[in-house]
Amino acid sequence: MLDAGSDSGEVLHVCLLVLIALLASSARVGEDESQRIETWLQERPPGIVATRLGREYLSWLAWENEWDKWLDEGRHIPNIESRLSEMLTAGKDTAQRTLIIRALGDVGDWHSYNLLLELMQSEAEPISVRREAIAVVPGLALAHPDGTVAANLETMLLDILGNEGEDVGLRTDAAYGLGKLGRPEAVAALAKVALGAEAPSLRYAACCGLTSFGGQETVAVLGKVVSEAGEVDLRVGVCYFLASLGGPEAEAYLERAASDPSPAVSGAAEYWLAKLRSGEPLLPWGSSSSRGEGDKPSAR
Repeated sequence: MLDAGSDSGEVLHVCLLVLIALLASSARVGEDESQRIETWLQERPPGIVATRLGREYLSWLAWENEWDKWLDEGRHIPNIESRLSEMLTAGKDTAQRTLIIRALGDVGDWHSYNLLLELMQSEAEPISVRREAIAVVPGLALAHPDGTVAANLETMLLDILGNEGEDVGLRTDAAYGLGKLGRPEAVAALAKVALGAEAPSLRYAACCGLTSFGGQETVAVLGKVVSEAGEVDLRVGVCYFLASLGGPEAEAYLERAASDPSPAVSGAAEYWLAKLRSGEPLLPWGSSSSRGEGDKPSAR
């Protein structure tokens, strides 16, 4: 028979074995969950807008179904936001970090705001990382319980937009972000860029941002771009914005554009006028999708 000392030693030995097994199991669970997140990130459906000027699209309904399934899977991963934040902080690979930032915008909440704001402002970060952060922070700011957060972010984005020495991509995403925030203080700055910036992508982004505000001032700016801009693709894209706003003033600009010497511009204007007057849903120009432009996920 074993004595009391032997019994205690046997129990201790068994306890140690159980502890080791539990630790190993926990590590495996952690590895499995990390791999699950990695796989989920890589399976993110492509954005609905396939080009910067938004003229080519995936089928909306098929995309939306795929997108909803992907979101649902991510939201069922335990502690997904905190796990993504940890991966973002520890990560070194730029492409992977941009995927994580996008995912935080998709399934995260305002808790990630400060982390992404820091990335947006950091000149040490790659431009691609900063651009992804700019694309995501407006949505998080609007969800933040502190009402001053969105106003403070607007000030930052206006500074980026108005800085002509800043990277054009950052300024472009700042314009989109100001549109998402929807604060009327941004209208004048967006109108200035829409009418005066050199880069067509930046002017387009400013027009897109303006469209979220609506109103006569926005229609007048968009009408001026359609009438006077030199870039055909820009003018075609802005025709859609005018149609999405509707109203007599927007129709008048589209009627004039329907007589434009450029076949692409006149064709787009005629298309939108027909849709407006028929009361049919507005379909993106040159697209087979069944619904209009969307900004899921972080569309640019």
